[in-house]
Amino acid sequence: MKGETLVNVGDWIRKWATIQPHKTAVIEEGTRYSYHDLNRRINRLSNFLLGTGLKKGDRVAVLLRNCHEYIEIFFALSKIGGVLVPLNWRLVLPELEFIIKDSGARFIIFDGDFIDSAEMLQKKIPMDVAIACATDVPRIESLPDWAVDYEVSLDGCSDSEPCMPWFAGGEDAQILMYTSGTTGLPKGAILSHRKTFFNVLNADIYFNLTSYDIVIIARPMFHSGGLIVDMVPVLYKGGTVIVKSRFAFAEILETAEQYKVTILELPATVYNFMLEECDIDRYDLSAIKCCFTGGERVPVALLQAFAEKGIIISQIYGLTEASTIFWLPIDKAVVKMGSVGQPVVHGEVRIVDAKGRHVKTGEIGEIIVKGPILMSGYWTHRRPRADG
Repeated sequence: MKGETLVNVGDWIRKWATIQPHKTAVIEEGTRYSYHDLNRRINRLSNFLLGTGLKKGDRVAVLLRNCHEYIEIFFALSKIGGVLVPLNWRLVLPELEFIIKDSGARFIIFDGDFIDSAEMLQKKIPMDVAIACATDVPRIESLPDWAVDYEVSLDGCSDSEPCMPWFAGGEDAQILMYTSGTTGLPKGAILSHRKTFFNVLNADIYFNLTSYDIVIIARPMFHSGGLIVDMVPVLYKGGTVIVKSRFAFAEILETAEQYKVTILELPATVYNFMLEECDIDRYDLSAIKCCFTGGERVPVALLQAFAEKGIIISQIYGLTEASTIFWLPIDKAVVKMGSVGQPVVHGEVRIVDAKGRHVKTGEIGEIIVKGPILMSGYWTHRRPRADG
């Protein structure tokens, strides 16, 4: 079939599990999961979800902190054609309720820490399947009768590759990521497998990735930065990601030293707190080949302070609807300090005036983007809308 030649993001772990089964894919709280382990767990979750009646295109809301389960959910849904709806756990209940209603999610997977929120959501919007993850303890005590335990569910399922009567991939929706932007109510950006693939190809270039790379996922994975910029590209390349529900500033440096982390990508705010609260010079960070930041305004003084310590930080710039669109090559990070760099290789980016004309150097304009890195459209009333 022609569709079978299209990319399916969920296939990447399966292939690495064959090529390098014993290589560490994920580290969480000192526990290592090999690519073989990860693929088996992904398959068990895939088969469980299919057994509950999940069909291609079904949306699955996820209310989790960073954890290995989040990675399993991401790749399982990709593999079987489900659509991930990441929920920002910082939102208040009415905001979460809006996203679940707007997306039409029939499934929710939630952290035990958020069981009260999940219960209130379940009363307002009863979902077909609710799965509870005990990320900090082996099992959740007093699990409500409307939810099932994540690990118990996996234990009873086959780790064989799932079989479905449909193909998933290519232009099919993979993620429905909500972003508020400037228009009031959150809008769901439809991100396809193909889009994620080209975002990963861009990251492969600006991170200069190899299978030996080790990256800390410090940004929340409900955000494009933690999910698509930091986590997915490294696993696509066969590298190792380190996840934890919360990282203290000093813990990031300790982890980087302990595991010989090669790439550090953090918000500017985190870099600033590390500078103010940690004795950076006491840590061996010699394994780091590049540092990046983005997602907020970056003071040049901060970049200069790190440069004085021999740590060069480059910048990337992007948005939920297209992920990274600008990157500053590492070899230009000093001479172009403060710049977000140049357009990514896979994508077309222009800065134009109100009439769509190119602006001159030094003029202010609006960024427009096209190409395979762009979303498929916005979701509304359970159908795509191609505005915005």
